[in-house]
Amino acid sequence: MFQALRDREEMPFRHLVWASRSRSAWNMGGNLASFTSLIRSQDEAALRSYAYRCIDILYDNYRALDLPIMTVALIQGDAIGGGFEAMLTNDIVIAERDAKFGLPEILFNLFPGMGAQSFLKRRVGDRMTRTLIEDGLSRSADELHELGLVDIVCEPGEGEAALRQFVRDRTGRFATDLALKRARQRADVLGKGELVDIVDLWVELALELSENELRRMDCLARHQERRRAS
Repeated sequence: MFQALRDREEMPFRHLVWASRSRSAWNMGGNLASFTSLIRSQDEAALRSYAYRCIDILYDNYRALDLPIMTVALIQGDAIGGGFEAMLTNDIVIAERDAKFGLPEILFNLFPGMGAQSFLKRRVGDRMTRTLIEDGLSRSADELHELGLVDIVCEPGEGEAALRQFVRDRTGRFATDLALKRARQRADVLGKGELVDIVDLWVELALELSENELRRMDCLARHQERRRAS
């Protein structure tokens, strides 16, 4: 259960921020090279273990570690695949305008299995969730702002300043923001079991991918590594 609201004054911080050292990639998602290796070897146990660890991280952040804090995604660079899913677990999303967002898994006949379905449905409804998952398109920060998935869009290089301004502006209503967040999560409860059931489906489908589909994943993996290194 969530820690009581009154305990927030005992916390040494109010916000937990996810950020990236890379200028071009905030989070490019799971390690696709590992995925393809495990799929080719049909190592179901290792693939499932990897997926479960991803869920553990995202669900803990969605729950804000059961602490009286707000989580923030500071997007400076692209958020793709599992990176997009990680972004969705945060209470506040601040994105620089040149960032790109996408769920490319459908391009190799897979789907984003680490929470996209659950998190998006609660934010944008069934129809838009299907669109975002099934079209495989890349979208801009402004487009995601229109959908309500990005809260603040700022110019490139101004993300940290925008974050500091947000914290200053919301200082006087932190308790209200925290209570509203918890009310939303209580009204539409997301249990970890839901995430586990969906990722199990993801593992089953991943193990059926053909060599041609794995080659397409290999190409994306090489692109992923270049972006991480830039």
